[in-house]
Amino acid sequence: MVLVDAAFPRGRAASAQFSPKVAALFALYSSRWLGQRLASARAKRLGAEGLVRETLRVCAADPGSLDPTLVAAHVEMADLRMGFEYGTQAFLDAARSIFRAQVAPARYRTIERAARCPALVMHGALDQLVPVGAAVAAARAHPEWELVVFDDLGHVPQMEAPQRWLEVVERWLDDRRRAAEEAAI
Repeated sequence: MVLVDAAFPRGRAASAQFSPKVAALFALYSSRWLGQRLASARAKRLGAEGLVRETLRVCAADPGSLDPTLVAAHVEMADLRMGFEYGTQAFLDAARSIFRAQVAPARYRTIERAARCPALVMHGALDQLVPVGAAVAAARAHPEWELVVFDDLGHVPQMEAPQRWLEVVERWLDDRRRAAEEAAI
């Protein structure tokens, strides 16, 4: 299993707590009526390009470092999603799920603890959405999980430094393959 800036439930340490700004925003989105109005008004005000720009401002440590072709593809996809009736609802459902994991983390910790397979947990230290401390806490609870923290990246390391991200994934997969081959001998 490879987890990238996964929305782990908040941990007990201060470094595993969501920022008040992010928590407040997710709380607003979790309200059925207010969340719908807020998300719809934001999409209408910003348009596809603005939504992508604002999202990447929060998700990437340095949005200017992202491949312009990738950003353009995100704008194209955002424009397409804005035409779908369910686009805003899908966003709100995801936001509400993250919010629930933070408000009632015990249920999500139970699910997390049930995972019994090796995992590569990759997280950007500059992630503004999911605190790195949550990933650290999750990895500590699983000796079979390897944690890699990218000190200079945010929530989307696969977009911010794709080659470095891929090298980590390939190394981890090669290690798993070698271990399986050695066990078979």
